[in-house]
This record gives sequence, C-alpha cells and structure tokens, in this order.
Amino acid sequence: MLSLSIIIPMYNASSYITRCVESCYCQGLDETDFEIIVIDDGSSDNSFEVAKKISDDHSNIKIFHQENNGQGSARNLGLANASGNFIMFVDSDDFLLPNSLSPVLRRTQMFNCDISFYKMEAEKSNGDVVVNHFKQADYHKKYTGEYILLHNIVIVGSVCSALYSRVFLSKHSFRFFTDIKHEDVAFSYEVLGKAERIVFNDNCVYHYCWYPNSTDHTKNPQKRKLLIYSDLRISCLLKNLSKSNDFSLPLKKFYVSVSNSLLLSSVLSLLRHNTNFYSKKDFFLDVYHLGLLPVLGRARSHKSTLLLPFINFLALFYLLSKK
Repeated sequence: MLSLSIIIPMYNASSYITRCVESCYCQGLDETDFEIIVIDDGSSDNSFEVAKKISDDHSNIKIFHQENNGQGSARNLGLANASGNFIMFVDSDDFLLPNSLSPVLRRTQMFNCDISFYKMEAEKSNGDVVVNHFKQADYHKKYTGEYILLHNIVIVGSVCSALYSRVFLSKHSFRFFTDIKHEDVAFSYEVLGKAERIVFNDNCVYHYCWYPNSTDHTKNPQKRKLLIYSDLRISCLLKNLSKSNDFSLPLKKFYVSVSNSLLLSSVLSLLRHNTNFYSKKDFFLDVYHLGLLPVLGRARSHKSTLLLPFINFLALFYLLSKK
C-alpha cells in the first residue's frame, strides 16, 4: 500500500507544472512509496504534453484528462483514482519546499491522523514571503475538528495546508463542489466537523504563489457573480450542516453563525458595489431558493448579529418588488 497520493489539478499550467512536480521528488521519499496524480482540466495550452513528458522519467505518475469542469471536479477525479493511505492536494502553480514533507508524513502515520496540518509560506506579488503560524496550536497535542473550529485555531480555507486520511475521506464520502468557487472552504468546514484525530506540524512544507489575476481578484462580471453565488452556496451548506444530528449543539450553533456571517457579507458586498451583473431581486431569489430565509440565530460578531434582521427586511422588500 502506498503511503501518499499527491493530487495536482492542472489548467493552463505549462509554465509551472514541471517545477511543481519536480518539487514532489525532492522530499526524501522513495518513488515506490507515493504516487502523483495530475489531472489536466481541459487546458488550452500544452500543459498535458509537458506533464506527459515528465511522466516518461517516473513510474509513479498518473495523468488524467477531462473537459474543463473546474478544480473541484479535477480533485474529485484524483480522489477517485488515489490509492495512498494519505492524500495531499497541491496546486500546479505552487510547489513543495525541499525535504520538508517526509517528517510530516512519518508523524501523520504515527498518530493515524484524519488530518495533519503543516505550515505554508505565501509569496505575495511584490516578492515578500509570509509564513502562516498556528499560534494557538500545541504541536504535541491531538485535536478534534470540533475543537479546532470552536476555538478558531485554523483559518478555514485552502486544502493544500494538510494531509488527509483517504480512509477518513472515503468513509464519509467527502467530495468537492464542482460548480462554485472557494470549494476548498466548503470542503474544509464539512471535513473538520467529522475529524477526530488532528495534529499540527511545526514544519513549513508548502509554497503558495499569490497571483493578482486570480479569479478572486477578477473584474469579469460573470465571474464576480459566481464568487457571490458561491458564498451563498457555502452558506447553504453550513446551514444544512447545522441541522445534522451528527454534530453537537455548540458546533451546530457555530455553523449557523458562520452561515449568517457569510450571507451578511454577500449582502453588504452587493449593496456596497451597486453591481449591475447581479440584480438585487435575483440575488434575494437565490437566497430564498437556497433555503437561507428567514435568517435566524447569531452571526460571528455582536455587531453583525444586530444587522441580521436587516437581511430579512431587504429580502422581503426585493422579493415583493416588481423589478
């Protein structure tokens, strides 16, 4: 049985994919102990050909091609074909720091973790590098995902900051949304809620490259609309999680508060920018159809909680309006 499967979604990454894959071979791991799964998500450049050329020199690379369906879909295809005990997600324009992964993998195996977090460094557009620190985490302690969420030990976001047990992911049939942005966030909230064995590693493993032209910074109207709608979908997921009998009452309340805060943020963003690509009526129709109305419970902060009735008022106003 392989110890690790490294899943790399790839879209128009011909300039980066070689650096990314080669960094995986600089970790002190034997090629018979891990596999690399590259999923070409319908690239329009020669990314697939570059990846195939790399695979000629290695026996542990699997390369798949699919029509352009997004990063979530590509990761799901990787999960379906992974055979390692643990899963690692790496984006094709990022890379791993030399000889950093092996000690993390050993410790992850030792504790039979559901999730094993490691540090990441982020390279900003001006070249500055910032390392994330788990300031509230005890590196000698095991945690539950519930404790981590309720005590804000991690910023819920990228799945590239941890190793995941394949058995754990398979047991709960965890998969990524395929039709939204920020699918990492949705995946992480759901996965953390079920995780029972989590450790933190004082090792910086991953180098993240920040690009100002990424989807999150786009001015394209349709992509901006998708970003807002994606947050609504995540808010809906969290609200549904809060109704599950699988979680404790404190965790249910936490999911409600995050859902409400995310919805409030979307409403304020829509009002602040006076967007013409997403009419307020259409927005609140989506809010209604996603089951997010009426807004009940608390938000993450006291000030935000005071604004929640405002959402119900606006929703009623725009849903009853003729335009």
